Amino acid sequence: MPTFTFDQQQDDVCDATRAMISIQPGARVAGAMLLLLPLLGLVSALMLHWKAGAAVRTLLPVAVGAWGMLFVGRPLSCWWMARSAQRAAEAAGPRRTVIVDDAGVELQTPGGSGRLRWNEVARVDETRRLFLFHVSPGRAVMLPKRVMSETEAEGIRGIVRQRTSG
Repeated sequence: MPTFTFDQQQDDVCDATRAMISIQPGARVAGAMLLLLPLLGLVSALMLHWKAGAAVRTLLPVAVGAWGMLFVGRPLSCWWMARSAQRAAEAAGPRRTVIVDDAGVELQTPGGSGRLRWNEVARVDETRRLFLFHVSPGRAVMLPKRVMSETEAEGIRGIVRQRTSG
C-alpha cells in the first residue's frame, strides 16, 4: 500500500489546475477558436473594405485581442485559480498524506481525511509532474511525482490500470 506524505507546494497546485483546465471539455476547441479569430477578422475585413489598409486597421485589434486572451488571459486565469486553491489548502495545512491501495485513494490533511473508493473515481490522469484522481469536473486529489520513485509510480500505474479498466 503506497503511502506518500508531502508538503503541498504552489507549483503542485498550479500544475494540477493547468492540467484540469487543459482537459476540460471544450478547452481545446476554445483555444483553436482563439487562433482562428484573427483569420476570420481578416476575411471579414477584406470582404467589407476591399482595401489592404482598411483590412489591416480592422484586423489589428482583433488579432491583438485574440492572441492577448490566449497568451495572457489563460495563464492569468490558471494562476488565479491555483492561487485560490493554494489558499484554501493552506487553511487546512500544507502537509498531505495520500494512500493509494486496492480499496481506493485516501487523502489525509491536518483538517481531516477522506477516502475515495475506486468506483467513485471518475478518471485518473497522469501528467509529467503528477497523478490526478478526479472526483468530479474541477475536483481532484493530486499526488505529485516528486515524492515517489519511478518504481512507486509504476506501482500506482498498475493499481490504476487494474482498478479502472472496465
